[in-house]
Amino acid sequence: MLEQGQVVELRGLSASNRIITRVVTPGRTFRLPVLLRAERRRSRVKRPRHFGRRCPGNKFAGVIAKLQSDENLLTEMFFQFCTRLTEAERRLEVLTYRGAKDRLGHLLLDLGHSRGAPVDETADTVRVPMTHDQLAQMSAMSRSHVTVTMVSFRKAGLVQYSRDEPLVIRLSALREYLKR
Repeated sequence: MLEQGQVVELRGLSASNRIITRVVTPGRTFRLPVLLRAERRRSRVKRPRHFGRRCPGNKFAGVIAKLQSDENLLTEMFFQFCTRLTEAERRLEVLTYRGAKDRLGHLLLDLGHSRGAPVDETADTVRVPMTHDQLAQMSAMSRSHVTVTMVSFRKAGLVQYSRDEPLVIRLSALREYLKR
């Protein structure tokens, strides 16, 4: 909770692509989603990913009453909110890159870390079930531009993919490539 002054939250890995995502004023919280995600990892408490398809009601008062009476539901909803906010901020950061290789490369790194299934025990090479069309939508690029960029990544040995297999990303190689 900020007591005085202001905090400017920035996203972007380099000064050339930083954007202001929020200006925090006194009485407001900041960086809460990141803190909660770290706490959730430390606690090792396994929480369900969703709480079913039933909703507590479609009126705001009903939702509030259900959340006040069910601490587990409130906690899970709060964690979901924080997780989604963090993902949205990371996606916004990816969109700050103007070049196709930087934008798509950072999106692949993000997806590899957040959704990737390790191919080997080192977890440096991961599988991500993602199509070029999905990558295009997530990166705000055309599908053809994604395909051209992915071909260059494949030629550089950073990714592997085929029509029948999920995308495989070599995380450290891609990270080094993007630093150049």
